[in-house]
Amino acid sequence: MPDFKLTFNLIPLKTVKEMTIFGFGIFLRQIVGNIVLFIPMGFFAPVLSKKFASFKSIIGFCIVISSGIEIIQGVINVLTQYYNRSVDIDDLILNTLGAAIGFLIFKLFKPIVHKLFPNLVCCNLTDKV
Repeated sequence: MPDFKLTFNLIPLKTVKEMTIFGFGIFLRQIVGNIVLFIPMGFFAPVLSKKFASFKSIIGFCIVISSGIEIIQGVINVLTQYYNRSVDIDDLILNTLGAAIGFLIFKLFKPIVHKLFPNLVCCNLTDKV
């Protein structure tokens, strides 16, 4: 069994920088994967709730969810003593970036969504940023 150790990275963009060394496949999976994972959250949260009508609310929501994921990973590592996941500030940054991209895509496609589904929550929102 590989020798895993508990890792906490609290230095912003350290892991992103390190991932460029390991090749495109690893970079794509780790970096782009974290961004893409949260794009749907940024897109669908304002569709489902008026609470997420603003950019600030999406960012705050994503930070809370992403922080929760990182904390749970750390707790599971400690409780199981099987350290296969790291707790990394870069995951939080990249997840938040993904949600921001998703929200911007939502704003871009909101007129189309409104025409197709006029009764959705998002279609009755005023534009806030």
